[in-house]
Amino acid sequence: MKRGTITLKHLAINLAVAIAYVVLTNIWHSRSGDSAGAKDLRQGEPTEALAESSATGERDDARLEAMTAASGDDEEPDLDAMWLAAMDQNSSERERVTDLVGVAGTMASRGQAFEALEKVLASVGPGESRCRLVLAIFQMASDVRTLEKCYRLLEFEDEKEIACKGLSDRLSVESSPDKTDFSRFRYLGDRLDQLISSNVTTYILRHSTSGEAEASEVFARSMVAGMSPEAERAVISDTVAVVPFSCWDHLVKKGADSTDADLSRVVTEMFRLDPEEAIERISRESATSDSFNAAFQAWMKADASKPIAWLGENPAKLTARQKDRAYQGIATYAAQQGDRETAAKWAGMISDPAIQAEVEITPSNENRIAASTPVPATYSPPWRPTLGFRHLHAKESGEIWRNHRSGYRLA
Repeated sequence: MKRGTITLKHLAINLAVAIAYVVLTNIWHSRSGDSAGAKDLRQGEPTEALAESSATGERDDARLEAMTAASGDDEEPDLDAMWLAAMDQNSSERERVTDLVGVAGTMASRGQAFEALEKVLASVGPGESRCRLVLAIFQMASDVRTLEKCYRLLEFEDEKEIACKGLSDRLSVESSPDKTDFSRFRYLGDRLDQLISSNVTTYILRHSTSGEAEASEVFARSMVAGMSPEAERAVISDTVAVVPFSCWDHLVKKGADSTDADLSRVVTEMFRLDPEEAIERISRESATSDSFNAAFQAWMKADASKPIAWLGENPAKLTARQKDRAYQGIATYAAQQGDRETAAKWAGMISDPAIQAEVEITPSNENRIAASTPVPATYSPPWRPTLGFRHLHAKESGEIWRNHRSGYRLA
């Protein structure tokens, strides 16, 4: 084999990396619609075919290996002959397309992306199979400058969508988003925003696996200047489950407050990852005080004792409004568990009548807590075990009780 020759075996390795991002194709497709013409011409979504390809990756890799062996290791394979052979074989549609993906991707990696796409459009009809081939070409193109000409050949919406996905994957391997000149891809028109958000998301997910410090740096570097609000929201939505604290820092830095819809999901994901760090972050930002309601509900669901203990140990860290929202979260959780008495007592600790009135004791929105209920400022209501839950007890002096074997004792 000649030095520097790209064989189908090498392509299989590259495609395995690309397939790892198939989940992002589902995210991409969920945000965009299809034209009626494209829907009429296919039996399913391209993302379903890609997911199937991922699930059967070992079989596909084996076929690519076999193709490489058949071509011989001492000379470059005749890709035109291999294309014709793949088209003429009597194998299943999936196996045939797998072979064609190998040929088309190799051609693209050798600077023949346009020629490969011409073969695809001439040989394979619109639908899932063609989309898989388009994806491979755009992922493997050795020169992204050739892809504008390729993109203009595409007619159907699903093909254009998957081409953008392939281009996004290609760019994420080439460079970080802050060093990518996205103005080169204005020919994508309305899909430019989707390209940027998909590329940023892919880069963040690929490089945010080595701890919070590195994840935060990667996130900050990836949120490129000039990104539209829509693209930015898409990135937050697609990465929050992996880097929620980076998403929080970004939103707070931008001046987001508790009315920001994205903030609620970020809070939930932070508590899923690290409840105590989450509450510490939220308590530092007075503008996000109202997030304490959702925050404490999320924390109570994970471990009902810890948020109450944290409140008792850190009263000085919270503003009056933050405390009210924390009490609201605990009261709401208690009401959801059917413990109306405990819910009423925690709601009674809320100092702001407007917040107190928001607490719902019954699912029917009746019997709301009276705003005038007098409650001593130092009063801590008892937390009773309900519906099989082992909850924390507190008493007026503020001493914390905890479950110990079959009973309760002072902590």
